[in-house]
Amino acid sequence: MLTRPIVSKSWILLLAALCAACGTTAATGGDGASADATNDGIFSELGDSVAAVTCTADNNGATCDDNNACTNTDKCASGVCAGVPVDCADDVSCTADSCLKSSGCVHKIDGCLIGGVCIGGGSNSPTVACQRCQPEVDPTGWTVDIKLNCDDGNPCTQFDSCHQDGSCVGAAIGCDDGWPCTLDACNAADGCTHTSLSVGACEDNNACTVNDSCKAGKCAPGKDALKCDDKNPCTKDFCEPKTGCKAEIDPMACDDNEGCTIDSCDPATGCKHTSLKVGDACSTGDLCLTGSTCSSALKCQGGNAVVCEDKNICTDDFCKSDKGCIHAINTLSCDDGEYCTYPDLCTGGQCIGVKSNMCPICNKIFSDYDGKLTQFQIGTSGNPGDGIDVDGDPKTCAPDGDCSAGIDNAASVLSFIVNQPLIDSVNNGQFTFVAEMAGYQGENIPFTLNLYYANMDISSKNANCDQQKDVCNWLAMQTAFTAGCMPKFSFKDALVKGGVLTAGGSDTLFAMDASLLGAKNATLYVKGARVEAKVTFTPDGKAVQGMAGALGGAVPSPVVVDIINAMDDSVFTSLGGKTNALALVKQLLAVDIDTDGDGNKDASSIGLRFSAVGAKIIGTGY
Repeated sequence: MLTRPIVSKSWILLLAALCAACGTTAATGGDGASADATNDGIFSELGDSVAAVTCTADNNGATCDDNNACTNTDKCASGVCAGVPVDCADDVSCTADSCLKSSGCVHKIDGCLIGGVCIGGGSNSPTVACQRCQPEVDPTGWTVDIKLNCDDGNPCTQFDSCHQDGSCVGAAIGCDDGWPCTLDACNAADGCTHTSLSVGACEDNNACTVNDSCKAGKCAPGKDALKCDDKNPCTKDFCEPKTGCKAEIDPMACDDNEGCTIDSCDPATGCKHTSLKVGDACSTGDLCLTGSTCSSALKCQGGNAVVCEDKNICTDDFCKSDKGCIHAINTLSCDDGEYCTYPDLCTGGQCIGVKSNMCPICNKIFSDYDGKLTQFQIGTSGNPGDGIDVDGDPKTCAPDGDCSAGIDNAASVLSFIVNQPLIDSVNNGQFTFVAEMAGYQGENIPFTLNLYYANMDISSKNANCDQQKDVCNWLAMQTAFTAGCMPKFSFKDALVKGGVLTAGGSDTLFAMDASLLGAKNATLYVKGARVEAKVTFTPDGKAVQGMAGALGGAVPSPVVVDIINAMDDSVFTSLGGKTNALALVKQLLAVDIDTDGDGNKDASSIGLRFSAVGAKIIGTGY
């Protein structure tokens, strides 16, 4: 019973005594708790205890106690004490209301009840960043959780975190921008600031400049260049921006231009010129003469003309006095010796014929080390990753102003014209190249790198194999083979060393159908083609996992013009038409490579960036 009439202590003692005499004990709750027991729970209710009254048939209506805290206004009826059930509803949405016979109403909180407001368990405090509702800790208040993310509101700190005392504290942020000519600081209003300096010494990272100084926040090179002199008369001294002074043996340091002397150099004593004897073989300096001899006056004279015939119909052979034999590439009709090809044309110094239906069907057993190209496009600069060192001279690079580390890629200026067609062709499967590491047995063991046009095998098509991500099965197309069933694109002397694949050389020709660029009946060929790429293998080492690198070489200038002329006029709408595009290309495209050795640069360096995923060539197809 929740509410009971007040009874004096003396009456209680008297009634207790009478009950004891009658063998009756004090009433207890149904759960065994004493009727005067209390409950300390903040959401339970318990009324005052009263002396027990025994209900009989003669005291109906008498006030009694049924020993149940979940009832009130208990009265006797027909010898039984019974009360009216207590209403425990507290009208709070996040409490589960119930009643215990021993203690009365109980209100169990679901989540937290803070300041009379229900809060879901785990909810963050709207005012304190490092506190949240944690019922298991305290269901009636916000408690600290150091795992919470927080922001101390200070732009000069980073990695802010909650501490045990509830504070949000961050570590100081680093504002150093790496530029020597800025004053770096941080303030709470703006965060990091970098004030430009116009005074003070600095280093412009060019070892060939001295006395560099700050100007308008930039490090400007000093007026004086570094002087390089190793005091050795036998060397040519120069400066490399990255490493500083260098010297290399100068074979012409002691040349006296006399054919009948032997010129030599001693670092300690300098040049020495030893005279030949009369009749000794000598050099007139004319590389187109051979068999010259020293006269009695010790003058080099006589000789016969050098024969420059290389027996290659695809080169025009001649001699230049200062260069020697020249074998200039031509575009004549030729005969590749295959009965089933037509037409046969000179391409990049080689006679290449177009296969006909009369050519035999090529079949081949392929290596297990294969990859499918997922990217193939012209590099957009002359920096590492976009090309290779085509001319073998680390001191030169292209294009001028956007190159480094000896990378030659003059054709990068064409990327805005031809890359999108290439990207689209690779992504939609129109242009599919697979690479085969034929004969690969491990690092430092030479093999041959072959490239094939390919189609996906029906088994992979049915399995919805993703050509850009998955290891799919491929069939090498017949057009990827010569009439003699040799791979059309082949890079000899391939080698993997330290995870880096290198292949090709000065004699390697890479000739690709330019129709993939939108140029009909044209061929893009790269002379002196070489491949440099990182290659990864599966954990068991039995297959290729991926490749990424560049194919580089030289593209003769006429080839670039032919390709642009063969492309549809619509490609050049944004450039004002094909005529304007050709003029722009001639203006921007540097001719930086000498491919025929005549001393004149006749081709542009190119870097074709590529990547590949693992693949499996299972046979040939059409």
